Amino acid sequence: GTHDDLLLGGDEDQAISYLNHDTIGAMAMDAYGSIAAGTSSNGANHKVPGRVGDAAIVGAGAYADSAVGAAVATGDGDIMMRFLPAFAAVNFMAQGLRPKEACDGALA
Repeated sequence: GTHDDLLLGGDEDQAISYLNHDTIGAMAMDAYGSIAAGTSSNGANHKVPGRVGDAAIVGAGAYADSAVGAAVATGDGDIMMRFLPAFAAVNFMAQGLRPKEACDGALA
């Protein structure tokens, strides 16, 4: 089947498709300079039943360090869980790289 064939709970009004189901990452800083990052998981597409997705793995889909910055990532969760790209990007920023360079380094 296609992505259009996937349903949540059998309800056709809640069909999962490329138009309405994706990962969301967010970063925020409060008035005191504390930084937080989080990510959702699209979870339904191509997930092996019972597998924990990358959203729960610190550094895979999101990472924050209030002294440095934060990063969120989206992509193949199985790969991201092995290489922790959000953690790597923040670590590169801690070493002095600009955000774009840090992201490029995390993906290299």
